[in-house]
Amino acid sequence: MNVHALDVLVLNDIIEQAASGGGGPANSRRVSDMEEELNARALLKQKIIEGCFRFIDIFCVWNCGFPWSVFKKVVAFIVFDPFCELFITLAIVVNTVFMALDHYGLDNKPVMHLTLKIGNRVQANALQLLRVCV
Repeated sequence: MNVHALDVLVLNDIIEQAASGGGGPANSRRVSDMEEELNARALLKQKIIEGCFRFIDIFCVWNCGFPWSVFKKVVAFIVFDPFCELFITLAIVVNTVFMALDHYGLDNKPVMHLTLKIGNRVQANALQLLRVCV
């Protein structure tokens, strides 16, 4: 029967733990290993957070100069204006109405066909104006 030295060491650790109530040197090694692992995780977490802040500083915070800031403020004033939002909402509603009125067999009704044709052109121009302004 071959007995390996590692098996003897493991058995000695088990006997020591049983004799001392489970708080022997092997247990203290496990606790220190767990503390080292927790410290390593905390350090890794800190490095990841620092890297994220560095990434944000590089890619999300730009100093583009005065002309860009003025342009950005003008566009924000136009886009966030309540009347611009109302115009967008009305454009969507009118477009939905025109799409709902368009149906098969519309060529047989010339007045409705002409009304929808003019309405679609006006709607297309209004949406183009909206795209240019915003």
